[in-house]
Formats: sequence, C-alpha cells, structure tokens
Amino acid sequence: MSGECRPCTAICFSVPSRGADKRLSATKHIPQFEPEKKEPPLCASCGQEIFGPCMTALAPNSSCAQKYHPFHFICTYCTKPLNLRGTYKEYQKKPYCHECFYRLYSGHIYEIS
Repeated sequence: MSGECRPCTAICFSVPSRGADKRLSATKHIPQFEPEKKEPPLCASCGQEIFGPCMTALAPNSSCAQKYHPFHFICTYCTKPLNLRGTYKEYQKKPYCHECFYRLYSGHIYEIS
C-alpha cells in the first residue's frame, strides 16, 4: 500500500494504527458516513429518469412538485407544448393550456381558433 487514501465516496477521518510492535505503522481511514446517493428525478409524464434539463412545475416550491422532460411538459387535453416561460393551469396535478382548462372546467363553452 502506498500510504495514500484511495479516492472513494465516503467522508473519512484518519486514525493512527499500531503494528504488532505497538509503534505507529500507518494511518488508516475509517469512513464516517456514506454520502447520500441522489437518484435522478422521474418525469411525471413518461416515468423515465431525467438526466438532462428538467422542468419543475405543479407546486414548484413544495415537496409535491413534479418534474418533467421539457418536451413532455404538454397540455393534458390537447397535447400542445406548454410555454416554458409562460403560465399554465393546473387541475388534479395535471397541466393544461388556458384554452383547454377553461373549456373543460369553467362550465362555459369556448371556441378555440
């Protein structure tokens, strides 16, 4: 052994170890804890892991926030892409464009051009 700590994911502290003749022979590293391995978020639309850019929506500041691949953030009814910088409507934790939301849930009939 070269006396150097191998790179690992554990956070370590050094403890001198004693050989058979009670002299300090080397320093061994004892892991204090394993850091939490963070899993990639799952897309709320397709259920696959998100490794690239992701869209956080539907209560983005709470623990109930849902994450989406940017190309999966679409209106639940008409499947048009929702504007990533704009606004959308939400009903039962599903995103809708304004037109579909008002057509479906306002009780009024709207014509969509």
